[in-house]
Amino acid sequence: MCGMRSLSSLCIRIARACPGICADAARELLKSGFANTLILGRPGDGKTTALRELIRVLADAGRRISVVDERNELAAIDGAKACFDLGRCSDVLTGVPKEVGILMLLRTMNPEILAMDEITKPRDAEAAIQAYGCGVGILASTHASNSDELWKRPVYRDLLQAHVFSQCLQIRRQGAARTYTLEKLGA
Repeated sequence: MCGMRSLSSLCIRIARACPGICADAARELLKSGFANTLILGRPGDGKTTALRELIRVLADAGRRISVVDERNELAAIDGAKACFDLGRCSDVLTGVPKEVGILMLLRTMNPEILAMDEITKPRDAEAAIQAYGCGVGILASTHASNSDELWKRPVYRDLLQAHVFSQCLQIRRQGAARTYTLEKLGA
C-alpha cells in the first residue's frame, strides 16, 4: 500500500523508440571510431531516448555493448523480453546499482563499450573510471545544458579530470525540434 494521501499533480512519461533521431552523430561515432561520449541535455530533451538509439546503432554495427540499466528505462525488460531493441551485440543488466553493474559487466561480458543512463553518485563515477582504466569505452547521459555546467558538479568534475569523456552529444531543443551535435570536451 502506498503512503500517499492526496496528489496535486501527476507526470506520466511514455518511453518510446525513435530510430534515426541522432543518425548523423551515430554515423560520426562509427566513422571516427568510438570516443567516450556523454549525452547532455536538459530535463525532457530526450537524453535517454538518444542513448537508447546510440546503443542500438553501435550494437547493430558489431560493437559489443554492455548496458547497465539500473531502473529498467533503456531496455524496459518485461519478463525475458526487452520492449526496446538495443541492437544485436548488446547485453543488458537491469535492477542492480550502477557501481555494482559496471564492475559485474566489466568482469563477465567482455564489453567494448559500457552504456548507462545518468551517472549521479560518486560510486558510479569511481566504477566508470575503473572501467575506463581497463580500456572500455563509456557512453552515458546526464542533465546539463552545456559542458560548462559539468564542472560545477563534483561527480562530473572527477570524471572530466580523469579524462573519461572526450566528447559530448549536446541535445538542443527549439519547440518540438531537436538538434544533436557532437562536441569535444576540453579540460
